[in-house]
Amino acid sequence: MVKSKKKAWKKTILPKPYPTADRLVIFGLTTAPNDRKEAADHALQVINKTITNHTDIPHPPFILVHITATNNLTFTTVPQHLGVSYEPYLAIFENALHDFPITSSRISQRWTRFIIHGIPTTRTPNDTCTKIETNYPSLRMGQTP
Repeated sequence: MVKSKKKAWKKTILPKPYPTADRLVIFGLTTAPNDRKEAADHALQVINKTITNHTDIPHPPFILVHITATNNLTFTTVPQHLGVSYEPYLAIFENALHDFPITSSRISQRWTRFIIHGIPTTRTPNDTCTKIETNYPSLRMGQTP
């Protein structure tokens, strides 16, 4: 008789972290500051002070910040918190960052882009959508599940 050996399950002390892409809070800037590192450090101090002093925000402070090449001030949450949990507080954060030329604020979201080759340039987007839905019915573009 053959007995299968089952792998022992180990309980982890720390929960599995969320991917970094799901932990970003992004503020668009009109222009980048001269010293990006100093400005990012200042922004992190301002936001974290706002989070710890504001009674309505129960989430932990951010752990990282940087200013991207496309002038986005990007904050990263702790590994066990999603960026979307900070969405209700975006207006509070924008107000706290009044020294920065903020144009927009958002939570990082995942997206997918289809690249389709061989479509004639004379075809309209509706014709293309109809053709794709005919050939691939599982990709219903005009409908949400």
